[in-house]
Amino acid sequence: MWEISSGRPPFTNCEHNYSLAMDIVNGMRPKIISGTPLKYKRLMEQCWDADPAKRPSIRTIGNMIKEINRLCYRNVPNDDNNDEIYINPNFHPEEQKEFEIPDGNY
Repeated sequence: MWEISSGRPPFTNCEHNYSLAMDIVNGMRPKIISGTPLKYKRLMEQCWDADPAKRPSIRTIGNMIKEINRLCYRNVPNDDNNDEIYINPNFHPEEQKEFEIPDGNY
């Protein structure tokens, strides 16, 4: 989800090694990109929960993504204190750079 909202893979500035893997196991997450819709951000954070029992099911994730898309394409304000979900007119996937992920030494 983070890669979708940012347009790039997470942790491209870090060596992909045992240390990074342990940091992630211990709760390190990429910083959520400014402008990420609140409902999407909350869902992403739920998916990152350290306790698998607290993470949403794939069915819940699918339903939430459908709802977020519905709000996005209709430009309907959601119920989170005027935080609106909208299409970012400045996002052009065809212009996205390819990122190289360092080889991991785990």
